[in-house]
Amino acid sequence: MFKKSAEKLLRNRNVNIIYANCFRGQPNKGVGNISKNLNVTNYLFRGMDKVNIPSQDFNNKKGYSNLRTEVYDSHKRGDTPFTLGGDHSIGIGTVAGSLDFYNKDLTTIWIDAHADINTYESSHTKNLHGMPLSFLTGLDNSFMNMDGNELLTENLLYYGLRDVDKFEQRVLDKNNIQYMTSNRLIRGDSYGHLKIPTDKVHLSVDVDVLDPQYMSSTGTPVPNGITPETLFNLINWISNNSDVVAIDLVEYNPECATSGQQFNLDQYIMRELVSELLNVVQK
Repeated sequence: MFKKSAEKLLRNRNVNIIYANCFRGQPNKGVGNISKNLNVTNYLFRGMDKVNIPSQDFNNKKGYSNLRTEVYDSHKRGDTPFTLGGDHSIGIGTVAGSLDFYNKDLTTIWIDAHADINTYESSHTKNLHGMPLSFLTGLDNSFMNMDGNELLTENLLYYGLRDVDKFEQRVLDKNNIQYMTSNRLIRGDSYGHLKIPTDKVHLSVDVDVLDPQYMSSTGTPVPNGITPETLFNLINWISNNSDVVAIDLVEYNPECATSGQQFNLDQYIMRELVSELLNVVQK
């Protein structure tokens, strides 16, 4: 079905696997049980360092702060942090940790159906997983102090957008933030229409970028998404055109699967996606 098998992994082991068991950013608690949700991928992590940040730490800001420190320390050791969520609010901690180390020499590529750049005031749901980029860019300072290491909007790229609030669209337009919608990816527009402004990249992937027929196990599915093949091709293009120094994979929640048959497909695609991302960081 897909180009690469989960067995075809390189043997470099300088990857730090971080389990961020966070469900605080949205109402579906199942998303925060990482070991259970991704049990079919555990064999892929044999021999790698692993850190577990428990769900209770995310009842307040402690979990995000610990995650920020863990990602920073991974970079400092020369390791590559690969963080498994959990909802996409974990990006508050992971990207902040990368920014603390790389400062302005870092591009964040957000692969997602949603822009996740609402402020707390603009958000209709008040769910944190729709706000991480407003905190990271300094648009909203109510949750985290970026200590002068805010993400520059010119260093933010989106792929796969198709469910963007009016406030978020105004932010994208006002700041000339680069993005490609799902429709453009589906019709085969070149990924290179977006210019990666730095060599170092923090890649953050939300499984809801996939069409629900391929991935139903997520809390905020949106129709007209991309195929796994398109996602894998995009990941490889990013890898070939930049140095991916950190990865997040978020919002996988098997409790949301629409059927047993769909759950089996979701699991298979997650296994292949984790394998694909491991190949990127182990180049």
